[in-house]
Amino acid sequence: MKGVFTGVRAPLWGPESKVQRCGAITRRGTPCLKPAEVHPTTGRRLRCRLHGGRSGPRTEEGKARIAAAHFKHGRYSKAGRESRKAELEARKIEQQIYDADMAEIRVARMQLEDQLREESKQQDKTASSTLGCSPAPA
Repeated sequence: MKGVFTGVRAPLWGPESKVQRCGAITRRGTPCLKPAEVHPTTGRRLRCRLHGGRSGPRTEEGKARIAAAHFKHGRYSKAGRESRKAELEARKIEQQIYDADMAEIRVARMQLEDQLREESKQQDKTASSTLGCSPAPA
């Protein structure tokens, strides 16, 4: 009969298939039995898609989707690094302002202490002059 298949067809997938197998060691310790796929860069059949047989997405949309799926906290992202850098610069500026203010306060405090010392010396002089130079009663 023409057009009717009467023979035995080999399975396309499974242990009876004749295709090259992945062979990666699974968590059970047995070799992976999935068919090896063509690697896009080398063109060789080595591993299945689960064990590195295919590279990642090629379109910008796919790359963005993978990046969003792998995003955890942003600590090492470019935006995170830039925000921490800006925050560090702001802290440095605040520290410089604080240091300048403290220097001004120290200078003002030293000037005030000098004035108070001078006033106390003048008061001591006036008190000693009034005590030591008073006329004796006659």
